[in-house]
Amino acid sequence: MTPDDDPRRLISRLAVAITASDGRITPDELAAMEELDLLGLGSLSAIVRDEMLRASEEPIDLRATCAGLVRFGPQTAAIILTVLAHIAASDHVVSPREGEMFARIAAYLNVSDG
Repeated sequence: MTPDDDPRRLISRLAVAITASDGRITPDELAAMEELDLLGLGSLSAIVRDEMLRASEEPIDLRATCAGLVRFGPQTAAIILTVLAHIAASDHVVSPREGEMFARIAAYLNVSDG
């Protein structure tokens, strides 16, 4: 497994994508991203920081990132989307850009609007 296939890295990358989609990452969103550790995948803080740096240098390929997670099935996709929704709403505002990003991620994870 390459680092780019690591589900922890892929989830962290999506968390960065959702928070950065409106052009800013708030302290509340940073705190919510720290809660990714509660998924039981180990500490993701360092990976999230790496992905923030990476995203500042190159755009996140959402399609490829989500393709790496689809293999875990629809239940995992639903959990990931729940976590991303929590992160996006953590600053008490879900911007239109965050909503659009969330919809794109859901589509790439093959999760229907329902």
